[in-house]
Amino acid sequence: MIKIANVTQREVQEHLRHVLCTIALGMLLGTLVFILGRLIFIISFASTPFLSLSAAEWREFASVALRFDLKAAGFCFVPSAVIALFCFRRGFIKLYNYSFPVINILAFLWMLVMTVVNYFYYRTYDRIIDVFIFAPFKEDPKAVWETIVRDYPLFTGLILIAVLAVFYAFVFKRLLRTIEKRVHLPHGKISLGIVAFLMLALFFIALRGSFTTFPIRQINAQVSDKPQVNSAVPNGPTAFYWAYKWNKIQNTIPVVAASAVTEAYAALGITADESHMFDPLLITTAHNDYLAEHKPDIVFAVMESMSTHMLRQDDPEERDLYGALRKYKEQDYYFDNFISEGNGTSDSLTRFITGVPDLNLSTSLYADRNYILNSLKPFKEAGYHCIFITGGQGSWRGLDTFLRLQGFDEVIERMTVRQFFPDATEGTWGIDDEYVFGTALRILKQQHDKPLLIFTLSITNHPPYRVPGAYEPKRIALDEVGAKRFNYEGSEETFATLRYANDQLGRMIDEIEKDERLKDKTFVAYSGDHNRRGIGYGNYPQEELLGYAVPFGLHIPKVYREHDPQLEYNPVRFGSHKDILRTIAEHALSDAQMHTIGCDLLSSKSCAFPYPYNEDLVLSEDNSHGCALTDAHVVKVMENMLVAPANDSYDCSKPRALEKLQRMLYYYQAHLKTEK
Repeated sequence: MIKIANVTQREVQEHLRHVLCTIALGMLLGTLVFILGRLIFIISFASTPFLSLSAAEWREFASVALRFDLKAAGFCFVPSAVIALFCFRRGFIKLYNYSFPVINILAFLWMLVMTVVNYFYYRTYDRIIDVFIFAPFKEDPKAVWETIVRDYPLFTGLILIAVLAVFYAFVFKRLLRTIEKRVHLPHGKISLGIVAFLMLALFFIALRGSFTTFPIRQINAQVSDKPQVNSAVPNGPTAFYWAYKWNKIQNTIPVVAASAVTEAYAALGITADESHMFDPLLITTAHNDYLAEHKPDIVFAVMESMSTHMLRQDDPEERDLYGALRKYKEQDYYFDNFISEGNGTSDSLTRFITGVPDLNLSTSLYADRNYILNSLKPFKEAGYHCIFITGGQGSWRGLDTFLRLQGFDEVIERMTVRQFFPDATEGTWGIDDEYVFGTALRILKQQHDKPLLIFTLSITNHPPYRVPGAYEPKRIALDEVGAKRFNYEGSEETFATLRYANDQLGRMIDEIEKDERLKDKTFVAYSGDHNRRGIGYGNYPQEELLGYAVPFGLHIPKVYREHDPQLEYNPVRFGSHKDILRTIAEHALSDAQMHTIGCDLLSSKSCAFPYPYNEDLVLSEDNSHGCALTDAHVVKVMENMLVAPANDSYDCSKPRALEKLQRMLYYYQAHLKTEK
């Protein structure tokens, strides 16, 4: 018998046979997990768009998805493959035999768990795993845990996964025994070497997922013009890997030259000089004698999950979702053709305050930079005292420190609100909204020499949903159509919680209107930070734009309206978060300078950046089309913010260029020396 190193040729043959059977079977069963998970994903979230695919699109989808699955499954067994390379050493053969069962079960658990996580992530956020999955690590761990336990079948899922792992080990052992009896390798040394080479080559090809120059990667996941179809292409581990990769990139801001910023302007049709690169962002508000002498106090209420889509279920008689806010919605300036800029609370807050597209900015190395799009600057220069109020923890995402670095004079959080209201009710994420608004009222009513700009962050309308204390109603029943569309557990309680938050905001405005001193000097603006999670849009592609829809309302006292010749209100006008602080500044400040990419929604004057903008989708200047930023698809905007596939060849270059400009401004400024 020929010996190879310290093992016989027969031992090598048997070992290679065992390696081939074990790794191939592990990859096959792992791929089966991905396929079953994808099938459940499609049935749950994307059955409608899949039914409209052509035969060619089906083939492309199946081919790309299978290659992603083989690649993800293959990477799970790379440690075993590396050990198997040393088949000429008896010690490594023993190591393989001992380690493979452990690697195998860990690989199965990884593939299964990430498939489940990807499913529930999409159910919650209407997108596959992305960088936002790392956000909870910067949240309050106790609150995150309570939310997960309340909203997801965590313990049931863990038990089921454990049972499936035991079942997998049993099935794997039985199948392996059957397969090994039927697999035979050649006895010759050369033939055995060729088989070993082919095994390695096939494994390497599976890891690449491609025969071409480049391995299969994220760009290959776009197989259709339907985003829900593209979302079903990657499996859970692949989506997680992409998220991890982009999260690392976000944590390391690239250095860009001034020319990158001017090139971004040029893509928008704007000429800018490198030595004056911020000039195209500069606006000056109109001179107004009354504003110059009577600077108003301003409250901007950032409302947790204030969903336009949900509010469309409102019925004043049967399902009152506004409460005390209704009369202000009807008599003030109110826009519901409106979208959030970010898709998470920290993301939208960061963009409101700094104009920076980075949800992790507050905890990054770049939190202290002097960002040109900082919306507090014109108010600070006008002498405003800026206050931020939240019922949550000031330590959440380093918020207290970050807000002060960016210009807030005071940050009032849970402990201070509790001091004002010792009997305040509280949920998982903090003190309820009525006490947050009560704190704002308390500050407004105090004598103050400087005008106030107060940001409030509501918190009650956040999962796990609950209606506080003795407040009624505890549940709001939907009609047949609404119950079918918003078909998720606890939906009636969720709508009641939304009603509570809106009602408390309206009650604050009521109190302002009752106060003779406040009613003629207090602006109140409000908007949702993002749409409500978990509504689900995969099977409703016509609602893609509604998935980002939040309202924007602005209450301006009558005396200010009478002294403002610039006011022009078009309730069906489209807008987005970037426009809010610009609109407020234009009608609250006289002769103020502001760097902004926003538009004045209460004016018909031209705007340099007339593109309602969300981090996933930006609208054209005439609001006729929506241009996706995460892939290349384009939709046509219809009535009621519904969309349809764009059958024309609309040019999205300018709308999409706005995202690049914002990003280049961030990268450029992140590496500038901070000068306050």
